[in-house]
Amino acid sequence: MKSQCALFCFACLSLLSPGAHAEETLAERFQDLPGSARGPDAVLRVDALDADTALERLGQLAGMGFGGVLLSLSTADDDAWGKLTKLVSRASELRMEVGIQDFRLSADEAVNVFDGKALALHNNKLLAGLQTRLGNHYGKALTWLLMKSPATASARPPDLEALFFARTGFRLAPLLPALDGQDIDGNIPAAYVREHAARVTADAWRDRFAGQARDLIQEAGLEAGIMAGELLMPPEDAAAYFMRPVLPGCSTSATERAANKRIAKGAHAAARHNIMGFLPLERVQPVTAPTQFACKHEMDRLFMDGATRLLLDSGATAWQDETLFTDADTACLYARRWQFVLMQSGPLNVPSIIWDTKETGVEMLAFARGSTREHIYCLVNDTPNGGSVTGVFPEKLHGAPPEYWSPENGEIIPLAAAVPIGGTQTSIRLFVEPYAAFFVVFRQPQP
Repeated sequence: MKSQCALFCFACLSLLSPGAHAEETLAERFQDLPGSARGPDAVLRVDALDADTALERLGQLAGMGFGGVLLSLSTADDDAWGKLTKLVSRASELRMEVGIQDFRLSADEAVNVFDGKALALHNNKLLAGLQTRLGNHYGKALTWLLMKSPATASARPPDLEALFFARTGFRLAPLLPALDGQDIDGNIPAAYVREHAARVTADAWRDRFAGQARDLIQEAGLEAGIMAGELLMPPEDAAAYFMRPVLPGCSTSATERAANKRIAKGAHAAARHNIMGFLPLERVQPVTAPTQFACKHEMDRLFMDGATRLLLDSGATAWQDETLFTDADTACLYARRWQFVLMQSGPLNVPSIIWDTKETGVEMLAFARGSTREHIYCLVNDTPNGGSVTGVFPEKLHGAPPEYWSPENGEIIPLAAAVPIGGTQTSIRLFVEPYAAFFVVFRQPQP
């Protein structure tokens, strides 16, 4: 009997051992995505829909492959609270993650983000209302709150004059024209006035608004988010106060993209996993070469800016205009593969790739990620040009050749023509399509 028991135990242990059921590799899961690999999130405008239509849209979004939804509404009357409750409950059934954009609790409410007491009262009432009405869904299906802040150009604390005097020793009243871009008389330069007014405004916003997001919202069990365009602090400081910074898509200037990267760099340093990339689909402009779906290149650029998850907004159409997002299933699957790779890896600090693109005029964007078994180079051709390019990667080969991974179809191809250089680098010649995006993966030796 003892020998039979021992044999049975040995058999059980052998079934549990790594050799019996080898864990799926990252490559296998990339090709056949697990259910836990979330799709992008969608903005659903609650004000624009009746309850039944809103629930129908939510089901359609889940069917397309969206993994989460941000519910946006302006004011919470009884009808809005009812829709909100039903939508969060339904999203929980669909296993979709929910965020809610900060909204007014009454039509006549106007909260000054520089008034710490009024803001605390609003936030406490809002959180209490969400906890009461959403019950067990609060903190489970509902996970984050997108905060609202005024545009930077018009944002001024009501006690700006007192703050300015405390900082500079000068009265602000006779210097106010300088804040509107005018020259002023006297010995104080207008640039000096604008600089110090901006600094005390940013300090007040950080202490009264951003500080509350960190101390109140996150202590209440939700992650606080903020649109990058609404920051009144250096971009890299955003992640110290907001667990979900939101990077804007369809950037029109190098300055905006540089700000995105600074925010993402600070978020990575603070170990923030959910860096949202906001993509307004109505603003997407078609590129000069055909792509797999309309907003593919905008998606790629947001990922290259540092986003790890996408937040897609159909605008005022509330997902009723099918021409806005054709090939939705394809686009969602594409975003899922990107997000899966980013969520399964972390920033990797390695030297830059050296590119030779003179023959084609291709401009390659790149950054590196690392997992326990792979070094992953995320690559995007940012031009309508295509052709052969050569990249020298700061990697040495460990037996197996590097691999080409495609987020478009999950295809994995060994790059057998990779050439080692000096034992520390590898040269790879690649043919890239216009606006192509792909991963080059180097397997790492296992201890």
